[in-house]
Amino acid sequence: INAEYGDSSLSKPYYRCGLALFHLKKFKKAEDYFEKGSNLPDLSPTHKAEFSKWIDNCKKAKQSNKDDKEESSQPNEINTLFDCLKVARKAMDQMNYQCAATIYEQILQIIPTHRESLINLGKISFQAEKYEIATDFFSKALELSPDTDLTIRLADSLFGQKNYKAAATYYKSALPSTTDQQMLEDIKVKLGKCLYLSGEKQIGISFYVSVLQVNEDHFGALFEYGIVFRESGKIKKALKIFLKLLIQRPDNKSVKEQLSITVQEKNGLQLLRQELDQIPPVSATALAFLAMVIKDHGAVFESATLYKEALELKPDNATYCLNRVHVLEVLNEYQEAFLEVKKYCFLNPNFYVSNLTCAHVYNTICYIDNIYEHVRNPPDPNQAKDQSRMLSPRSKEPVSPDTDYSPDELDLLALFCTLVKVIYVVGALDVIVELVKLITPVREGRELHKTTIRNEHAYYCCIAQLMSFHTLPLKRLPVLYVAGDSHSMTPAWQTIKFRGQDHLLQPLLATGLKTWHLRPESRFFPKTNFWNVVPSAPSGSNMIFLFGEIDCREGLVMSVRKCRYKDIEEGATVTINFYIDVLKQLKIQKQYNIYVHPVVPVIDVTRNIVKVFNKVLKEKVLETPELVWLDFFEDLLTPDGEKLKPEFELDGTHMNPKYLRLLELSLIHISEPTRQAEI
Repeated sequence: INAEYGDSSLSKPYYRCGLALFHLKKFKKAEDYFEKGSNLPDLSPTHKAEFSKWIDNCKKAKQSNKDDKEESSQPNEINTLFDCLKVARKAMDQMNYQCAATIYEQILQIIPTHRESLINLGKISFQAEKYEIATDFFSKALELSPDTDLTIRLADSLFGQKNYKAAATYYKSALPSTTDQQMLEDIKVKLGKCLYLSGEKQIGISFYVSVLQVNEDHFGALFEYGIVFRESGKIKKALKIFLKLLIQRPDNKSVKEQLSITVQEKNGLQLLRQELDQIPPVSATALAFLAMVIKDHGAVFESATLYKEALELKPDNATYCLNRVHVLEVLNEYQEAFLEVKKYCFLNPNFYVSNLTCAHVYNTICYIDNIYEHVRNPPDPNQAKDQSRMLSPRSKEPVSPDTDYSPDELDLLALFCTLVKVIYVVGALDVIVELVKLITPVREGRELHKTTIRNEHAYYCCIAQLMSFHTLPLKRLPVLYVAGDSHSMTPAWQTIKFRGQDHLLQPLLATGLKTWHLRPESRFFPKTNFWNVVPSAPSGSNMIFLFGEIDCREGLVMSVRKCRYKDIEEGATVTINFYIDVLKQLKIQKQYNIYVHPVVPVIDVTRNIVKVFNKVLKEKVLETPELVWLDFFEDLLTPDGEKLKPEFELDGTHMNPKYLRLLELSLIHISEPTRQAEI
């Protein structure tokens, strides 16, 4: 691998060696290879530029890695095939598929028939859902030496391409050489699925039946049979199977998804309750568990119903109440969410976190029956509250921050924090002032970001800080909507100039939404949240869309590392295309005037990813006549483009409202703001 190459036709090995060493953080050695490659004769300008780019990357990496003593002190450089394989295998174990793939590709340049490299590149491609590439690698490996496991992997790859007949052929060929009974049954189920999906349904089903006759608990056969029942309208039988499988494998994502889909069928929830009633008494724990399972895969209304039943059985359970409130948020039922917390506090007045009781919280909101009506007609702040509704809080000493809260206390605190979030989203800011005074003392000095309630606590802290930027009461003004994730909290209820007059920025919150969630096949509940909340704005509304930061923080890097995409830009392009398609769909359905907000560059470690994401997002928006790009991203950064300007910092995750002057200027600078929408 470290052989010397002397002509430009072999520039690729130098390039691959350099890439492999770069990923292994051997920046000095990587630079040597890129230098040698760039000096080869007859190198094209394009290839020369590529080598130069990576030479610069190596220099930057060395500069940022000043403490690179480990590299310089190691006498044994990676200079043998064995050493490379050790590194590649370790990378596979760590699921760093990008690094492993680079090394295996390098090896195949030298030894095109290296079997391990072919097989593992096939595995990497398969998990990245690049089934055609996986098929090619597995085929080449199979040609070198027949192998049952490889035959099955090849069939799986063909199945992934929906080439069911070809996949069936390979599954059949694997049957005679399979001696393990479990593997034999698994292959028969896969073969049956190929036949079922290729139109030979009865023959496919017969394979499931043959397996179940031998092993009535076979997971795969039961799973596929459940799908057959659901697709043929036999919902009760399908539910019975998926409930059985859920007990067998409570963490299996596919079972949860199929159960959720089945519950959403006509009369699905009613039939589910009938199944549960056959094993009385139905426990609140079982109902809450099922509610949690089906919520994640889009059965949100059904989940809310099950949580309601669980709470009726255990009205003192803060966890059930908290989860029901979260589901009501997804459904855009903020009034019902508010009443649920109010009811819980009334029924459990002496429950407490430190010295804060439910009675204290209830007394703050007891005079509000409809939170939206309160926003429309706020009471006179000088008017005394109706004392007859109030409870008598139990006196209790505060708990030291050194004493950890119990799980129940944490969930109760999370419920209080979520109440603040609910009230903030609907705009009852005067109520939040009083709640913050109650809640802040019981959360201060604690590392709640390391607990199970970190998300609820993060929303609370953000809102509590933002309250200092609001002047109450809010003015009655025309509305400019801001649809977004938690970053929509910063502009929420602020006032900016738009089309020559003041407008109030009203949030349309879709908690936790990635633009990736908007793809057509997704069933994850944030997508349901988006479609329940965003179209609630009246037709023809002016809308700012602020999504994408969570993609930059959580999804893209891992996708590149797993070889789903070659780089961040490719990954960003894929997910942004889904985003743009949805915005165009909303434009058609609701005639919104849509303004696309750049992703905010708040977090230091993701800022470079945000830059790439915004570059692609800007290009896509400018290519789409129906949309308008708000072009102020660079103004958020310091002159060198490396950091967020200090005046725009808030809590390390969200923007300071001071940035809204840039948003306002961007809107002002857009000439003929509806021109694009009218084209």
